[in-house]
Amino acid sequence: MIGKAILKHKSIDAAVIGEGEYTMLELVEKVEERERPANIKGVIYRKEGRIIENPPRNYIKNLDEIPFPAQNLLPMDLYGEYKGAIITSRGCPYSCTFCSKPVFGKTWRAHSPSYVLREKEELITKYKAEQISFLDDEFLLDRKRAEAILDGIIERRWKVKLYFWNGLRVDEVDEKILMKMKQAGCTTINYGVESVDPLVLKNIKKNITLTQIEKAVKIARKLGIKVNLFLMIGNPGDTYEHVEKIKRFLDKVEVDGVHLSMATPYIKTEF
Repeated sequence: MIGKAILKHKSIDAAVIGEGEYTMLELVEKVEERERPANIKGVIYRKEGRIIENPPRNYIKNLDEIPFPAQNLLPMDLYGEYKGAIITSRGCPYSCTFCSKPVFGKTWRAHSPSYVLREKEELITKYKAEQISFLDDEFLLDRKRAEAILDGIIERRWKVKLYFWNGLRVDEVDEKILMKMKQAGCTTINYGVESVDPLVLKNIKKNITLTQIEKAVKIARKLGIKVNLFLMIGNPGDTYEHVEKIKRFLDKVEVDGVHLSMATPYIKTEF
């Protein structure tokens, strides 16, 4: 997203833009051959003082062709309680103005349930993970796929805590799916709500309501799942009164934690 800005630092010769699996592989091969990355899609590099940006690389259609992360290359013995992480899908069809979706695009792509379960099994059996975080931007978009993953976890009776870290949408959860998540070992959910001001929610194109937020929190807590909210300050339309609204809303809706961030206009976002 910020390739040209990064290459302003003279110590950096090249950067990968977008999905990096195949781009990085080709770039390393060029480095080993002491050649410039002139024909590698998805690379921006410096040549004779000029910054050259190659054409973008197409998004990977079949995510299952990507191998599991090579965590064996890390010094796992230096970790105490190992907490694993999984990204089971990429992309998001929604239009939130602040989001980094230009990295992975609006076209949602996902690993198959069997791939996800095999990766999770590796984290548990090989690396002894005691907690696994799901880091998808949109885990629940394909409800059937999500349920298949959760059912597979339940059937295998893995005693591992699940943490949905990256922010589930409150308009996609209900008691049925949250109950299945609980049965699969989910202990904590982060809801990406961003604001509790209807005007701000409209401005950032979040397309959720305060009623949906309250309902999603209430159901999860009733099932014994801890709930944290992602909130931002500084979005278009924000005022000091919005901060007061956050305080009043949190007094009304019981949550276990809040992640409060300053809205930041990153390159290529609509913000």
